[in-house]
Amino acid sequence: MEEYRIRLTPDGKALLEKRFKFLCWKCGEEYSIYKEADLKQKLFVSCPYCSAKASVNFGVKDVKEVLRSQSTGADADSGVTVAKFDLPDVLTTKKLED
Repeated sequence: MEEYRIRLTPDGKALLEKRFKFLCWKCGEEYSIYKEADLKQKLFVSCPYCSAKASVNFGVKDVKEVLRSQSTGADADSGVTVAKFDLPDVLTTKKLED
């Protein structure tokens, strides 16, 4: 089961965060943290066990569309598209280059 939480920013915005699991590139420990993530960009994390800084490239390749608009014609662009991303249960990390 996937875990999510809402984090409120000081200016009152609500951010949705997901719990991701990571495998540390340095010490080999597995850890999980909540992160707001754009799956099209790299994510930066620090291992809570050894403090190693790391990057995670989601490398999303398999995208499954699970809902799309049935509209045609002029209003076709106003539909909602939701996608499911096939990510591994544990994401591997890479050493963060300075």
